[in-house]
Amino acid sequence: RCPWVAQQVRNFTLAHELGHIRLHARLLRAGEWEPHWEEEATFYARVFLIPRRLLMNRLETRSLLRGRVASQSDLWGYVLSLAEAFCVSGKFMVHTLDAYGLIEFDPVTRWIRVCPSQVA
Repeated sequence: RCPWVAQQVRNFTLAHELGHIRLHARLLRAGEWEPHWEEEATFYARVFLIPRRLLMNRLETRSLLRGRVASQSDLWGYVLSLAEAFCVSGKFMVHTLDAYGLIEFDPVTRWIRVCPSQVA
């Protein structure tokens, strides 16, 4: 019913599993497993799908980091626009921006704050 969501999920899943292959394949074949490998594979997916250099060259990212945005609605608009541009979910994008240290995201309140060190 939502082909764009299916594409976003597929992109993340493939990049995440590629992360396991690139980072952990030898150890997995040896029968080893560590829980933190999930986080490592997810970070691999972030870097693979949303390279920081490309992210920083987007107009939406520059607008987000200007610090002149007055509302959460505006901030979320930039995040969702970036998500669409990189063909990932809004949730994945907001967590990626947070992981890259560009914003702080509170998953309980869904509040976004641009990191002071990033304000242009």
